[in-house]
Amino acid sequence: MKIGDSMENIDKKTFIIIAVVLFFLVAGVTTILIVNSNKKTAEKVEEKQQETKNDTSKDSSKKEDSSSKTDKKDDKKDDKDKDKDKEKEEDNNLPKLPDLTGMTVEEATAKLNSERIASDFTIQREDSDLKSGVIVRTEPKAGSPLPTEEKLQIIFYLSNGKKKIVIEDYEGKDYKEVKKYLEDRGIKVTLKQKTPDYERTDVPDGMIVDQSVAAGKELKSGDSIILYIPKLNVKYPNFTDGTYRLADVQKFCDQYDIKLTVLYDEVTTYEDGLVFYQDGCMPGEEVKAGCEMTIKIAQH
Repeated sequence: MKIGDSMENIDKKTFIIIAVVLFFLVAGVTTILIVNSNKKTAEKVEEKQQETKNDTSKDSSKKEDSSSKTDKKDDKKDDKDKDKDKEKEEDNNLPKLPDLTGMTVEEATAKLNSERIASDFTIQREDSDLKSGVIVRTEPKAGSPLPTEEKLQIIFYLSNGKKKIVIEDYEGKDYKEVKKYLEDRGIKVTLKQKTPDYERTDVPDGMIVDQSVAAGKELKSGDSIILYIPKLNVKYPNFTDGTYRLADVQKFCDQYDIKLTVLYDEVTTYEDGLVFYQDGCMPGEEVKAGCEMTIKIAQH
């Protein structure tokens, strides 16, 4: 064997050994890097899991605190409700102020004395539909618990009675203005047609020519008066148009002295309570005092 061939074989073996050693070195380094990388990843995952646990623990703690506060608030509310119920129960057990409405002062004080209610009273007055001199209301109001250790201080509000107005001479005035003035004060006004006693051809249709209550007399709320005009110049509405109820028709008839008969019938084409039939005083005809009209009311 030649020396050159021997050297060539040695170089090949050396190269192979070096290559194998380098391969294992690279593989080892790569494995170490991968292991370290996996370790760091695992540590990060573990840190995140720990953070999540901590956050969950904090949220749970907050919820417990919130629940505890809510429970305390509910407990306080329950205590307040119990106190209120207790106060109501105590109030219910106390004697109550009787209803003195409609009594005179003498009758009211006698009533209080008979129930052994010691009291001092003052008097105030106000307008009322109750007759003059009787109690309209009291302060405190009827049913209020009475004081247990001191005298009852009570105010009697006495009625002045229905407010009265002095009737004027309305002859020659427009009936619409007078009618509104009187109705605003609770007077019931009826209009009737009447030919003037004197001869005049220029009397306006809406001018009052007579009245049932003489000037100077007093009327109170709820009283009635008739105003006479030469021509009513009012026509009967169509009470069956689906907008009129008994109260509307009755009011119209009272104003114009119409005699009204009311019947009821079962119909489904009209809403319950509406007028669906009209006879005697027909729509479009001029209103005449004393006319007799019949209506029918729908009922289901």
